[in-house]
Amino acid sequence: MERQNSSTLRGFIHNYRDQFPEGYEEIVKEISTEFETTAYSVMKNDANRMIMFNNLKGYRGYRLLTNVLGSDSRVFFATGTNDLGTFYDNYSRAFVEQSPGKPSIINGPAPFKDTIMKGSSVDLLSLPIPSHFPSDGSKGGKTRYISSGIIAHRPLENPESINLSFTRIQPLSRNTYAFDAGSHGHLWKYLHNAVEENLEAELTVILGTHPVFYLLAASFTDGEYEKATSFINVELASGLENDILVPKDAEIVIEARFRPGETFEEGPFAEYTGYMGHDSTKYTAEVKSILMRADPIYLDIQNSNSSEHVNTFSMPRSARLTRTLRDYMPQGAIFDVNWPHAGARFLSLGFVNPPNKGLAKQLGLGIMALDPLWGKFVIINRGKGTLEFPCAIARLLNTRENLKEMATIVPGVFVISSDFTASNDGTVGKVIVITDSTDEDFSLSTSGRDTVFSTTNGEAVISHSYREDKRLNIIVGRDIDTGNLKQVEWAFATRVNPGTDIEFKEDRMVVHADRPTPEVPRIDENAAARIKELFP
Repeated sequence: MERQNSSTLRGFIHNYRDQFPEGYEEIVKEISTEFETTAYSVMKNDANRMIMFNNLKGYRGYRLLTNVLGSDSRVFFATGTNDLGTFYDNYSRAFVEQSPGKPSIINGPAPFKDTIMKGSSVDLLSLPIPSHFPSDGSKGGKTRYISSGIIAHRPLENPESINLSFTRIQPLSRNTYAFDAGSHGHLWKYLHNAVEENLEAELTVILGTHPVFYLLAASFTDGEYEKATSFINVELASGLENDILVPKDAEIVIEARFRPGETFEEGPFAEYTGYMGHDSTKYTAEVKSILMRADPIYLDIQNSNSSEHVNTFSMPRSARLTRTLRDYMPQGAIFDVNWPHAGARFLSLGFVNPPNKGLAKQLGLGIMALDPLWGKFVIINRGKGTLEFPCAIARLLNTRENLKEMATIVPGVFVISSDFTASNDGTVGKVIVITDSTDEDFSLSTSGRDTVFSTTNGEAVISHSYREDKRLNIIVGRDIDTGNLKQVEWAFATRVNPGTDIEFKEDRMVVHADRPTPEVPRIDENAAARIKELFP
């Protein structure tokens, strides 16, 4: 494994910018963190660059960086890998190493202590915390959210170790914030126990560090500092108020105390699904100190279903899941799986070779079992194929067998709470669809508001209503452009409960992706107008 020659965020930026200047952009015009940085990222970043905003309105001395992990290639660069296969291999290997490396503990001055706020000088609101979407935080009327906070804590059952987790953070005042810890990972367990025992537990928020720490914090694992040594040199330093080590070159560190008896109705929040999410643990914390580097870089992760938001939690999970499948699938079988960004992890596309139907179904069952929070719509081809949504649809149409016979629907299966298609008991039907064609050529044509998807063996219609004459109907809501296959893929993955929304009529398959949805986050209109004016 090629190790990164820098273990800091600034080193990562410098090295990436030098090697891939086309993937990095600096904005020198003054821009506001109140919706405008998000508006620019959504409206003007078709090339999916990493963006540095150098001139933040009202926050002199700060810079804001976003979309660090928004492309697969930057994930590879951060981990010293070259492609998806080597990333999967090397990342998962870090989880099974018998003797992970030991981080270095620095006893001298640490860069993150260049500026210190403590006691009455603490002011959380002085940080350039963005407002991303107008609906964020509407329950409490506070739209600003820290979306890139890694929380470090010492587990109650093993206080010698330090765990890293993700959570969204809503500042309430100069020294308090609300946050959600609802992922049922290590942090949720820690705080749940703290509430049960009424403990004011220590929490340290890390804002801005090497991207490897972000990938590991999203991996539902432990020993992240040790695992990080597989990729970078890890140097840690002690904090000021909390007995918790942090990377010595972190940009901003917030030391806080969890308040188990106090809650705040934060949210909703633009979730990775592309909809406003209302679930929250409603926890609060009191800030004891804020420590930061000189000329601090505020790292921001665009929320909603941005490629960065989805990549950060999905790619590490895919690496570990693929490694497990390789360990337990029958030897001799060649397979591959892709979780496309637009599918928000609910959609999995794969192939298996030799083209054995039983092997294909076994691979589908493995994906469904190992990814219980998602794994809802699994399409596996018998034989190698391109693992992209349009090609999977083409192979489905070119499958000679009866489509109903190629689908296995499993009703009443657990799913993550952010899936709004779930029944009241928190379950959905999940489906494995087996295709058996290597022909993935297709053409598109438009008829009115319908898009017809044609292959050598049949046609699919992407429409707002049912059409009798097509082998496959994908019915989407009127907010979806039927000619935009990324939008169609998103609706297909997130708006379908396979147990109730797929029907078969002889050899025809109908997918109803048109159910009413939660609110879809929209960029602020005034911010959008301002960005158009600044960057015509």
